Amino acid sequence: MKNQDPTDYITYLESWKILYEIKDLIGSGQLRNHLQCSKSQIARYCTSPQNSEGQHNPMDRLKNLFCQLIQHGEEGEAMAKAALNYMAEPLKCRVRKVGTVLPDKSTVQLECLDDYPEKVKLDNMIDHNRLPEEVRQQGEICKREIDETVVKYVEYYANRRS
Repeated sequence: MKNQDPTDYITYLESWKILYEIKDLIGSGQLRNHLQCSKSQIARYCTSPQNSEGQHNPMDRLKNLFCQLIQHGEEGEAMAKAALNYMAEPLKCRVRKVGTVLPDKSTVQLECLDDYPEKVKLDNMIDHNRLPEEVRQQGEICKREIDETVVKYVEYYANRRS
């Protein structure tokens, strides 16, 4: 990745390649310190699975854990999301589902009404000095509800003009 514009490198990378690039960036010693493993283990983690003994690196293990958590329904998904949000904090990022927002109400008016309960919950959480992480999660729920309303309105507006 050296001498390359990082924006050219945005394509999907496999976990071993990410670790290889991290090792290249910060050095093998630093990566060993962070992952608390031997030099030979780092070498295995940074090698294509096609050329290795098939050991899962820490990133693959976490991904497998998240997949297992998701099988436990909404609570498991919330825990996986919380873990990813925790890891994304240094980047000042948050996890958000990819894809289009699908309104769950039949009219714009019903979508508008659907926004209020979640917004009231958010305001109450703030009023009661709840933990920032809890408030942030509720804020994301509010934003999703508002996104649904906007999508429904755009559909309505487009159909009205047709």
